[in-house]
Amino acid sequence: MSTSAPTPASLPAEPAPPVAAAAGTGRPARRGVKTVADMFRSLAVVIVGIAVIFGSIAFAAYRYHGKPQLEDVSTGASSTFDIARAQASFPLLAPPVEPAGWTLTSLRWDGGKPGVPQVLHAGWVTPDERFVDLEESGSDVAPLLAAYVKDPQPAPPVTVEGRAWTVSTNHDGSQTWVAHEGARWIGLTGGGTPAELRVIAAGLR
Repeated sequence: MSTSAPTPASLPAEPAPPVAAAAGTGRPARRGVKTVADMFRSLAVVIVGIAVIFGSIAFAAYRYHGKPQLEDVSTGASSTFDIARAQASFPLLAPPVEPAGWTLTSLRWDGGKPGVPQVLHAGWVTPDERFVDLEESGSDVAPLLAAYVKDPQPAPPVTVEGRAWTVSTNHDGSQTWVAHEGARWIGLTGGGTPAELRVIAAGLR
C-alpha cells in the first residue's frame, strides 16, 4: 500500500504571529505611524537644539566683545549743529560731541520744515554705561522729557557755568534738569548721575 506525500494545500496553516496591542488601548499598534504626541516631542527637541546653538553664539559674541557695541554717531555732528543753528528760530547751543570716555549714540535735528517743532536731540552713553539725554527746543521741553520722568519731586536748583537749572528727582533716584532762557529751553535727563549731567551742562556752547 503506497502513501502519497502531503500536498501544501493539505498541510495545516501555521498560526500568524500575534500583533502587539497598543498600550492601554486594547487595539493593535500600527507600526511606522507617528502619533501627534510623537511629532510634538520631535519638534520640541529641534527647538531646544536651535535655542542652545543661538545661545552659544550670543554668549561667545558677548565674551569676545566684552559688552554690547553701541553705534558712534559723532561723525558729521558738527555739520548737524551748523544746520540746526542756521534753521533754529531760537539761539541754539551745541553740546560737547564726545566728552572723554563718552559715546554719542544719537543726534537728531527736527525743525527744518514749516510747522515742525524745532528740537535738537542728543544722547550719550557715559563711561559707566549710563544714558544721558539732551533736548533743546524753542518751546517747553517737558513733553519731550515725559518718557524719562516718573513721579518727579522738586530738588534744589543748580548753577553750572552761570546757567541756572531747575532740578527734579525721579522715582529711580535719577535727576532731570531744565533751563529756560528766553526763547530757549534745555532739558537734561536719563540715567546719568548729577555729576554726569553737569558734564553736558558745562559743555554747552
